[in-house]
Amino acid sequence: MPNTVECASQSEATRQPVRRFEIVDSFETGSLSNQDESIELWYPIIPDTPYQRVLDISISAPSSWAMYRELEYGNSMDVARRRPLQDPARWGPCESIAERT
Repeated sequence: MPNTVECASQSEATRQPVRRFEIVDSFETGSLSNQDESIELWYPIIPDTPYQRVLDISISAPSSWAMYRELEYGNSMDVARRRPLQDPARWGPCESIAERT
């Protein structure tokens, strides 16, 4: 009589529960006394990794911004600059949705 052995597939055997996170950050800056001054905000962008998948990113800033990769560690950064800063400003929200295993 033949024996039948059923094994779970590798993907089923190693499957971890998936959790979804919504990360919301915001910043407020005061006014600068010197008209020649400016402010620069560097905000780290959540990366895709083997354990985390970024589903959506939304950034709201009171001025233009650009995404850069910093050279030392290779992280993606959102960089926003504003000049001159006469009134207090709200930076954000910076929203990310990520799934983690």
